[in-house]
Amino acid sequence: TLTTVNDVMPNQHKFDISESELKYYLNDCDQLNKLKRSRSEPLSAIKALIRTSHRLRRHQIEKDKTLSIEQKINKYPELLDERMIVSEYEEITKKSLEELLESCRQRLDALIQFYQLRQTKLTTKAKLDWLALNKLCDDVRNELSDENLYKEKLLFNGRYPPNIELRLFFQSTRTQFLNTCSLKLSSTNISISYALTDGYGLQLPCLVLLAAIQIFDLQIQHPFLMLLLQDNITELFSRN
Repeated sequence: TLTTVNDVMPNQHKFDISESELKYYLNDCDQLNKLKRSRSEPLSAIKALIRTSHRLRRHQIEKDKTLSIEQKINKYPELLDERMIVSEYEEITKKSLEELLESCRQRLDALIQFYQLRQTKLTTKAKLDWLALNKLCDDVRNELSDENLYKEKLLFNGRYPPNIELRLFFQSTRTQFLNTCSLKLSSTNISISYALTDGYGLQLPCLVLLAAIQIFDLQIQHPFLMLLLQDNITELFSRN
């Protein structure tokens, strides 16, 4: 638990922070941890707490490059919620939630167009996105199989294997394909789960995944993720 200025900022001369600022920061983190248990709290309240605590947390995360995923999760538990992750990512990118979701939507649409997938009455937007992402996974696996660079899947629909570090795990019901999504962040049992809106695409799960990589400063050399993270992915997949 962070309790003193020196605990948070060992090199205080590099980052000016007072005891009162630290007190406010710890209080904000405590409030965020409490809000994780409430789904009825307005997003504006979460964003306000993220905004006031972002500066100090970001500085510390950037210094924690050598920590494992598990260590970062334990150190910043206030971020273990898709709402907190996305709000923190908004602060990093200086973009709104709508802009970030639209960017992910464009990435998914580029894949759908590239693989020439068509939506029918029986195919929801989420299923179309799922098919496009899986085709990309298969292509990457086939391309790199001889080099042994890519052996594991990123996406799971159903029960996922226990020893995975960063994966998206979806569950379906009889009435809705891809009803919930979980972001598996480490080989522990820690995951971030949330419901998906029926008829909505997978831009939010993609955003949470990409945002988590950035805010926790994860150094993951995963070819599938490296493609999704490309700023020019829409151009890459619009070419023949």
